[in-house]
Amino acid sequence: MRYSLIPSTQSAPHYGVLLSVLLILWLVAPLVPDRTDYVVEFFFDLVLITGAYSAAWRSRHRVPFLSLTAVTLATRWTNMIVDPSEFSLVSVALVLAWLVYAIGLIIAALFRMQRVSTNAILAAIVAYALAAIAFMFSFELIMWFEPDS
Repeated sequence: MRYSLIPSTQSAPHYGVLLSVLLILWLVAPLVPDRTDYVVEFFFDLVLITGAYSAAWRSRHRVPFLSLTAVTLATRWTNMIVDPSEFSLVSVALVLAWLVYAIGLIIAALFRMQRVSTNAILAAIVAYALAAIAFMFSFELIMWFEPDS
């Protein structure tokens, strides 16, 4: 029995949820006037959680990636609650490490796939979108060390 209306899908494409959350984040973030708002943080945390599910799916790296996700979430919320100047650098560095790790896991999964499916197409789109977010965080990290650059 077919799970989805998409013709090439026999089961739920797990990268579709991550792509949907990324699109919602991109729609919500510009509408929120203050970047430290909890709404944007909630949607970014959903990206981390759905990304952990999607990227670690059927992977040997499940435990290290889920551990990195937990530490990243804890650091981001600590950064929101406590004085941001204390944890901003650590939070940005952990998110950047998480993004690079997630992109690596997704690309590795793409190379292991035997045929092009809806899930493979969604995975490629998600990897591209996460790369854009990784560049944003890398520029933020550069701005941390060189404010005038």
